[in-house]
Amino acid sequence: MEGTFTRVTGDPAASTIRVTVPLAGLQPDADDLRKATGLPDTLSDSQRAEIREHMMSADQLDGDSHRNMSFSSTSVTGTDSALTVTGDLEIRGKRHSVTVPLALAASGDDLKATGRFEIQQSWFGYEPYSALLGALKVEDGVEVVLDLALVPAG
Repeated sequence: MEGTFTRVTGDPAASTIRVTVPLAGLQPDADDLRKATGLPDTLSDSQRAEIREHMMSADQLDGDSHRNMSFSSTSVTGTDSALTVTGDLEIRGKRHSVTVPLALAASGDDLKATGRFEIQQSWFGYEPYSALLGALKVEDGVEVVLDLALVPAG
């Protein structure tokens, strides 16, 4: 993932966020991330490979046709330690407005941002994964969990 967060201390409305996530770098839930977000069990390497194959398929993220996901803020409100960021999330070439609450914590020149928000897969033109004639299926809603370490450019 790469991007820019232009933070204007004392004037959150002047702040901007732009992020690009290359699909090639996406990996199914690492065990420590599953535990941190409350997901049960662990995954084997073969399960991760199978999930990744489905995730990148033409009827899901369509990794062959779309190389990236992106987010670009359209408004930022809040304080120096808690922001509400609204912007356009683009997946599979389709955009949808999302609002992301972010908690910020500074440590020297570094900044940590944490937050959670939900998206619907159908917003981006694909149906959630399903197998075994619908006996196994993923919900349309997906919770996105952010735990970002931001460092100054240069």
